[in-house]
Amino acid sequence: MRPTALVLAITAGSVAAIDLTQKALALSGPEAVVGHERSVGYIVAGIGATVVWAAAIVLVGSLPIAFAGGIAVGGAIGNLSSLMLFPSFRGVPDPLVVGRLAFNLGDVAVVIGLCLVVSTTIVVAVQSRARLREPVRVRS
Repeated sequence: MRPTALVLAITAGSVAAIDLTQKALALSGPEAVVGHERSVGYIVAGIGATVVWAAAIVLVGSLPIAFAGGIAVGGAIGNLSSLMLFPSFRGVPDPLVVGRLAFNLGDVAVVIGLCLVVSTTIVVAVQSRARLREPVRVRS
């Protein structure tokens, strides 16, 4: 297994576990939990996008990008998994409510992870700008 795949998998698994634990604790508590429903098409598209995103991050070969991407992928996995793990709850549980905005740790992880991927990619590109003009070689 590539080191980037390992970093991405460990990070994503950890983030998803934290997100799902938070949702399970909220659902087992006495207070009502807000949620948002998702269609089957959304779920299929989410799974497809998550798999493609994870594969692209692994192919980049950068450990910092794999870590940042793992945060985003873990949030997505947590949200998609909660649809299957909590069938008695309609939709994705959003136990965090601020004003009229409801969200969960998976949502936070996706946003933070995407911001980190963009910033980390810029840093890696600036540090490797001489290599950016080299022809691409496909590894076998």
